[in-house]
Amino acid sequence: MIPSSDGHPIRLVDYNNDGWTDVFILRKYTSSYIGNGELYKNQGVDANGLPVFILVKGDFPSVNINDCEWADVDHDGDQDFYLGTTPFGIYLNEGNDSFSEYIPPFVYYDQNQGRLFDFDNDGDLDIYLRGPYASTEGRAIVLINQIIVGPSSLPNQAPQPPTNLLAVQDEKGMHLSWKAATDDLTPSAGLTYDVVLYRNGKAITKAFLDPFTGNRQKLAPGRALSKLTLKNLPVGAYTWKVQTVDAAYRGSAFSMVGDFFFKPEAPLINDTLIYRCGREITLKAIGEKIEWFKDQKLTIKLASGTFQPRVTQVVYVTQTKNNVQSVANKVTITILERPEKPVLDANNRYTYCNPYTGMTLILQAAGENLKWYSDKELQQPINSGTWISVPAEEKKYFVTQTIQNCESLPVEINVGPTPFDARIFQKQDTLFTAEKYGLYYYWYLNRQALPYENKSFLKTKTPGTYKVFIYKDGCYFQSEEFVFTSSQSRVLKEVQVYPNPSSGDVFVKFPKQVSSVEIKVTDALGSQVYQTYQQKSTAALLQVPAKQWKKGFYFLHLMSGQEKVIVKVILK
Repeated sequence: MIPSSDGHPIRLVDYNNDGWTDVFILRKYTSSYIGNGELYKNQGVDANGLPVFILVKGDFPSVNINDCEWADVDHDGDQDFYLGTTPFGIYLNEGNDSFSEYIPPFVYYDQNQGRLFDFDNDGDLDIYLRGPYASTEGRAIVLINQIIVGPSSLPNQAPQPPTNLLAVQDEKGMHLSWKAATDDLTPSAGLTYDVVLYRNGKAITKAFLDPFTGNRQKLAPGRALSKLTLKNLPVGAYTWKVQTVDAAYRGSAFSMVGDFFFKPEAPLINDTLIYRCGREITLKAIGEKIEWFKDQKLTIKLASGTFQPRVTQVVYVTQTKNNVQSVANKVTITILERPEKPVLDANNRYTYCNPYTGMTLILQAAGENLKWYSDKELQQPINSGTWISVPAEEKKYFVTQTIQNCESLPVEINVGPTPFDARIFQKQDTLFTAEKYGLYYYWYLNRQALPYENKSFLKTKTPGTYKVFIYKDGCYFQSEEFVFTSSQSRVLKEVQVYPNPSSGDVFVKFPKQVSSVEIKVTDALGSQVYQTYQQKSTAALLQVPAKQWKKGFYFLHLMSGQEKVIVKVILK
């Protein structure tokens, strides 16, 4: 969009001859506003078909009155302009989005309203300026165009008339087009055109020219660029001519005469989407003596009056007025058995934290005429509307939408507790939780929080009791306690601990190659409950006095030199 405010006037002009209409905003000087004139370049259309403009220059002076005219005053083929500023200014288009400013001398302070015309009949445009408001001495003046000197001062030649006139009528109207003309100064893309339409020898199209001689009656561009579409003409035969207008508003001779017969306009009917639901379909079009055809050439008639389609298809519909058949309206008929299912709100929660009592959930969907049911057969309606409130308990719900009195198939919504799996698994020195979709993870060792890393796994070499708390879908979950022992060493891997589980003392059998071993026992919370040191001896068996200890998990730490092994022992 182009910003504007306070009702500032605009001028539409193709200043760079690229075939796209640009916009110049006159910023008017008022007691409450002083701004600059702005020129916006038309970049064409975007992917959505909307015009795109960029600001080319935004520091033109503000105007005292709404006075600005564009024309090619220096015969270089592009549009220049003057501004009714104080002082009066002329701006010559130098190409590449640049303008040079010319302030004519001897112009009164408020002598700033003018008109372009060829005062001295030399083929270039001069400027008439009226007298100033406040002066009794000032008179109207004419600024004679002396910009053009040398060989370029030859009179501007009239452009060539367009050729190859073509008239084609469809459901949108009569489309008139022609081959672009040429000019000695103005590029083809910068030319405009006026179309004159005749019926029974009488001109019926307004334009700033004499419809029979082609003489221009106003310095103004033509009203068309490269084509023109006509609508709502009376049925009958017409002739037409086209005049080319250059950037200095000089008109060409008329083109050769074209002709066409304007048929009645197509009947009114739009592309149609129908939901059948097993019903018979009847279509109507607005017009007289309606006929439906299968082909664009109107040779295969399908029906007269109304039409009852059974499948998706493209048809051509005409009407006949005063025994004249109209152009055809191309209509796409799409037939579906049922509407699409409604769309569930992507941000809607259908789960709850378990256990949770007294909680309600809001189920939401998007669609037309929504209906909610408690059964898949749609025999037990609950409510209608875009949402319903349901209790937090395991249950299935179903929602449909109805368009054209045709109900869609249901969308199934399963309400239930938030699923989770917080079990912990060990792989070598890494702990994993089975729940991979949590938002936050909090790991604990021996009931003490570990540094926060927010990962579903934990690398550790510290034996002990681990637990993880998980936050998912607004709910907190916790795993069972997991007892971690580090990977066994190569030498001590042959140590045997038995019985395990045990209801009394525990025995440790050492391999022969172990010379000395330090033994330490800790409980599940990491507190030491026993320690001893076994020197090399002929005894290969050590008794650990565990009979008096409480039932539960214990860790037997065996250390020999640089090697260490931890064995989990269960007392029952």
